Amino acid sequence: MSQFSFIDDLSGKSLFKRWLGIISFTLIYFLMIRPLRVYFVDILFALLDPLILEIEIAALKKSATTIILMVSEQAVQNSQKIYEYTYAPTFNSFFLLGISGLWYINQDIYTLKYLIYIHLFGWLFSSLFLVYGLVLDVDFWIGSDLITVYLVPVASMALVAIIFSNSLLKKPNN
Repeated sequence: MSQFSFIDDLSGKSLFKRWLGIISFTLIYFLMIRPLRVYFVDILFALLDPLILEIEIAALKKSATTIILMVSEQAVQNSQKIYEYTYAPTFNSFFLLGISGLWYINQDIYTLKYLIYIHLFGWLFSSLFLVYGLVLDVDFWIGSDLITVYLVPVASMALVAIIFSNSLLKKPNN
């Protein structure tokens, strides 16, 4: 028996339920969550841009779902070094991949809440670094960058891997 025998054990009804759930989550993501993220970034950019204009060494640019702070520092012999720090609301494509993977592994709404917690706390902490960057020093934006670019995606995919390995351990050996 293969290591991935859970795929072989799927009945037609279970497989239909899995794919129906994944398609539903994908529609909800692209029709509700992503437009809310774009709207949030538009509002936040309009609020932050006047504040950042007061800082001589910093400038903002944005994409649909990301705000990027560009900080220039005077380097040796009149050359400038430019650093870019990212702020993006969570619930991004890694949320969609994570929720789809968790739903495919087990159709338990209970396990999905952990993924939601990861993204909510990631958003909270990256927003705190954003505020610290505005109030204290722009270099605090690096915390937001690390959280939104690395920590939340890795934690999302790790959760799927942990739930998957846990579901394999709970299966009786035949």
